[in-house]
Amino acid sequence: MQSKFGIQASTLDLEKIPDHDIPAPAPDGRITTLNQMGYATQGILGITKKFVDYAATCKYPVLDGGAAYGAASIAAIKAGATVIANEIDQKHLDIIAKSPQLTKEDREKLYLRLGVIPYDFDFPENSIGAIHMSRVFHFFHPKDVEETFKRAAKWLVPGGRFFILTASPFHFANRDFSDTYNANYAKGEKWPGEIFDFKFHAGGNEPEKTTGSYLHVMDPRVLFRVASENGFIVKEIGLQEGEFDVDYTVAIFINGKNNYNPTHAQ
Repeated sequence: MQSKFGIQASTLDLEKIPDHDIPAPAPDGRITTLNQMGYATQGILGITKKFVDYAATCKYPVLDGGAAYGAASIAAIKAGATVIANEIDQKHLDIIAKSPQLTKEDREKLYLRLGVIPYDFDFPENSIGAIHMSRVFHFFHPKDVEETFKRAAKWLVPGGRFFILTASPFHFANRDFSDTYNANYAKGEKWPGEIFDFKFHAGGNEPEKTTGSYLHVMDPRVLFRVASENGFIVKEIGLQEGEFDVDYTVAIFINGKNNYNPTHAQ
């Protein structure tokens, strides 16, 4: 039965959920998603670790958007959070629900939500404590990014946090695009990072079908702008990770609505 947050995993008959094989990891540990929308990681590091640590303090459920195989969702549950695991592929949600890492009590704190953020579902205003979206935004068109921030501002409580990791213009898979990106930005383009014929950098080891042909890379300036336009305050933003430590734009935004004062407890 679907609640306002999704289907509570503890209500499911696990024996009726089909099994799905998880692909073998690449040499660097990344795992191809079943729907060929990029990669997932199993390690809890960087911005994901910060999300898990923060989720443990939240009084409200937290949303893991694009949860893939559930590494962040499961870690947050184990830390004490109630988690809404969102995916566009039901097979990923099946894998999360049946994870041997989860106990019956853990599943009482897990909600499964199928659909595309930000269009396929809605949550009540001020009902979410934190949102985590890692390796998701670079598949979004500009209107999708804008609508996601609009929804996030509504869903998050005042002071709630939005944790993001997304491909930067300097990502190893298409690093040659960075010159075009900078030229587009210099011309004043609002969204300088849309790539409509994306193919992996020749030095990469990924098959070409791992993602679609569209990629939308953003640097901290662009992500800061759209966040600010929707009332978010920057806690942390910059370039991190990858071969030269610049492959991803990483950010933590604080929902600043209702004149939120960060010195007040959530």
